[in-house]
Amino acid sequence: MRDAEFRAAATDAFRSHRAGRLNDAEAAYRKILHARPDTPEILQLLGTLLGQVGRLDEARTNLERAVTLESTNADAQYNLAECLYRLEETGSVKNAYRAALAAQPGHVAAAIGLTGLLLAAGEAREASEICRAALQYAPEEPLILAQLGASLLDTGEPSAARDPLETAVRLMPDHDLAKQNLAATMIELEDFEAALTLLQPLVNANPSSLELLQLAAVALSASGQPMRAGLACQRILELESNNVVAINLLCDIAGRMGDGALALEHAHRAAELAPDGSKEAARLAELYERITDLDAAQKWTDRALQLAPHNASASITAARLARRTGDLSAARAALDGIDTDAEHPWHAARVLFERGQIEESLEQYDAAFATFQAAHKLRAHTWQARAHDGERHASSQQALLAFLDSEGAAGQVAGWRDVAIKDGLPSPSFLVGYPRSGTTLVERLLDAHDRVTATPELPMVNAMRNALDTEAEGGKGYPEALTAIGHKEIGDLRALYWDVLSEAHVEAVNGRHVIDKDPLNLEHLVLIARTFPGAKVLVALRDPRDVCISCFTTDFQPNDVTVRFRSLEETARAYAATMNLWLRYRDILPLKLHVYRYEDLAQDPRMVLGEIVDFFGLTWHDKLLDSAEQNVGRYVTTPSYTGVTESVNTRAIGRWTGYAEQMAPILPLLTPFIEAFGYTNTDVG
Repeated sequence: MRDAEFRAAATDAFRSHRAGRLNDAEAAYRKILHARPDTPEILQLLGTLLGQVGRLDEARTNLERAVTLESTNADAQYNLAECLYRLEETGSVKNAYRAALAAQPGHVAAAIGLTGLLLAAGEAREASEICRAALQYAPEEPLILAQLGASLLDTGEPSAARDPLETAVRLMPDHDLAKQNLAATMIELEDFEAALTLLQPLVNANPSSLELLQLAAVALSASGQPMRAGLACQRILELESNNVVAINLLCDIAGRMGDGALALEHAHRAAELAPDGSKEAARLAELYERITDLDAAQKWTDRALQLAPHNASASITAARLARRTGDLSAARAALDGIDTDAEHPWHAARVLFERGQIEESLEQYDAAFATFQAAHKLRAHTWQARAHDGERHASSQQALLAFLDSEGAAGQVAGWRDVAIKDGLPSPSFLVGYPRSGTTLVERLLDAHDRVTATPELPMVNAMRNALDTEAEGGKGYPEALTAIGHKEIGDLRALYWDVLSEAHVEAVNGRHVIDKDPLNLEHLVLIARTFPGAKVLVALRDPRDVCISCFTTDFQPNDVTVRFRSLEETARAYAATMNLWLRYRDILPLKLHVYRYEDLAQDPRMVLGEIVDFFGLTWHDKLLDSAEQNVGRYVTTPSYTGVTESVNTRAIGRWTGYAEQMAPILPLLTPFIEAFGYTNTDVG
């Protein structure tokens, strides 16, 4: 076949191929090859056609012959790779893709194919190198950008993954996998709201995707939506009953909701499914330590550290167990192997908070104070802390003070005592006070009474606040809306309170008297007075100096209030604003108030608790003073969980004196409250 005849025949054959007349094209290619059997481009085209119609072995024979004759034919190498992929010959596929890229470094399709195989094989670092090389030739190829982002995510570089994934999603708005990987990246970067924005439509379109549901559950839990996260986890378990990710999340959610029994159930199930999982063992150790089952806690701590000797959570539990038994040398040694620079800031901060407690117990106050400062610095960099705003809390305090100072407000508030609400709903009582004033101890003491259910910092009052902000007429939010609402709105708020309690409290009320314990409801007594006029409110006070140093040195879960405890100065400012509100409230609010001091309770628990029992109209039982033993096994969500399993004691009185030098700058701010609450500048216990 002469050259001119060859070119004409090849053109006609290719036209038939492109037009879909595959039988004609195949016959034409074979006729050419009969005359010119070693023509690589025709062998390639015939091989490609045979692959199209599923005759893969014949396709492979022709394509291998083509690349043998012309190894630099990138398209032939690529088509051979695609054929081998369909034949599931993975090793040969990679070699063919690499040969295509060697022949033509800018062969984007070959780069995409090879990168996909590398990612599936867990070879993400090489995949990222292939992508970067391809982007030199096609800088806005969306699939390559998506694969680069995926490979960087897999190598633990979410910050670097974000930009290529965002560009890929912009260029391919309907590419679900790119959006899924971007959502996973945003979770790693702790931007959970952005992740949820990406995930919601994906989950709606693919409600049975385990990968999407797991991402959504993690993001929902981390963004403070435990109920929705729990629903996502339940859906995961419907699809895969032994999904450890979902079970671990349910354990964390149960713990946050105060259901220790359910948390333990989930934790044991996760440990059974992952018997070599150090995280699962460490979680069980932490749960058992919190309920003061110290033998079980030690068992699971040992197991976790056997599996992972430098597991931070298990090391912290080991230190706490040693500290609780008075072995401070062992407590300190338990943390010595943890490199806080290598840990996530959250875990590193937890290590430092525990180390500070040990140093304080050793009376190394200067070292302890520096350690607590370092812990706060690390904690400030976590998403848990960044999600909250201390300025928002300060503004809320100022808004409440301004409301009380507004013209006629005091008279209006006093008039609420005459409001008769006839909705058939009972009135709860409230236990309030600044954090670290001993409210958890009294809550547990009262909860030992058979006619009482004491609720541990549940969101009923917050729910009423939020409802006022979103539903008040005339555009007035809280607290101004309190003067604008009438009987209907008040009834709605009261119903909301009980609905939230029913949903959030792990125990049924069953006709018992509800005592709602949340220290910082102290700031919102004006809302309580409006919705439950005449309610009984028990107010806990403690030496302001001990309160502030305790807040500063405690490892709180971050919220708008506790993020202000990162310095003693800001802690004192937050405390002073709250107590200014209290001093205003006590004289004008239509509430039944009873005030007790932590120090008096510690020194004469029978007298003080007896007065509290009388205040609530309860009958005295001697078992109330024995509630420490009853609280062993009880799950307490606050940092005071160790104290409720001990008899009432005076050890914490005057704690601030160890930090007298560090406390000196804030004493002028605290002095008015020291005096107002009956303390003196010489009180040390």
